[in-house]
Amino acid sequence: MSTYNGAAYLDEQVESLINQKDVEVQILIRDDGSTDDTVAKLITLEQRYPKQIRLCPESNVGVIASFLI
Repeated sequence: MSTYNGAAYLDEQVESLINQKDVEVQILIRDDGSTDDTVAKLITLEQRYPKQIRLCPESNVGVIASFLI
């Protein structure tokens, strides 16, 4: 999952993935240099779900490159 200034949507997105039934969920999240509260929210979610979420905060490379890294 790639994020960029999406703090307003993160809780709902991540909770939706985590709450999937009959699947083991692992989420690798690469933040593309957000300037809002995205990284802070991601850190909170990573602490809440340490076995399911791995956060990789990075610098801004743009939407296409962010998914390729």
